[in-house]
Amino acid sequence: MAMLVCHQAGDSLDLDDQAGMDQLIRDISLQIAIHEDQHAAIASELDSLASTEPCQFNTQHLWTLIRAIKVQSQLLAMYLGPEVTALEKTALR
Repeated sequence: MAMLVCHQAGDSLDLDDQAGMDQLIRDISLQIAIHEDQHAAIASELDSLASTEPCQFNTQHLWTLIRAIKVQSQLLAMYLGPEVTALEKTALR
């Protein structure tokens, strides 16, 4: 949680502002809950996809894989912080 607080607050982190810290922690907790729900949903879809026969593979399955990659990317971006994400985007260009 401390790492996420530092990523979210950045240079504007004020440890003396208890109300601000409480709000920041609530916001981060909400983001974690959202990511957990997304991860659980995509994990269920991937489990379903894994049980299909290769000959049944269609474009919907491809979109499931793309959504899974996007969810994982968002989760990593939350944990690693905006600086790492910006570096990755620069490296991909």
